[in-house]
Amino acid sequence: MKPLIPLLLALSLSACAPMDPGTPATRALDAQTLGLTDAAIAWPGDHWWTRYQDAQLDGLIDRALQSNPSLDAAAARVRVARSAAHGARAVQWPQVNANYHLTRQRYSENYIYPPPLGGSYQTDTGLGLQLDFNLDLWGRQRALTGAAAQ
Repeated sequence: MKPLIPLLLALSLSACAPMDPGTPATRALDAQTLGLTDAAIAWPGDHWWTRYQDAQLDGLIDRALQSNPSLDAAAARVRVARSAAHGARAVQWPQVNANYHLTRQRYSENYIYPPPLGGSYQTDTGLGLQLDFNLDLWGRQRALTGAAAQ
């Protein structure tokens, strides 16, 4: 065991010896060597695709822009669809309708109306109130509402 002590001591001291690291296999890259700058990135312009100088791409983009609606037109379509769905749901609730009419008419004395009606003015008035409620016993209105919402 005593002959192993110097060997162990030599091995432990060799682990503490300074070693030359040599040249690194890779080196750190900096922005200057890569040609990068700190300038702010500009948002692409309206006709960004023209920088590719491709006539086919230009034609495709022009055709797409002509046939696609603007954002305002698309929002109007969404509003129309929502109002159609709202109208389809409206039949599920009671509806109250009121109307009034007034008709003033002069009857000719030279026609088929005998006196005192002939030659006089007559007024006809009417007032109506109507309450409608659709009992959806078999689910038809519910199905129509679901179809309008899709």
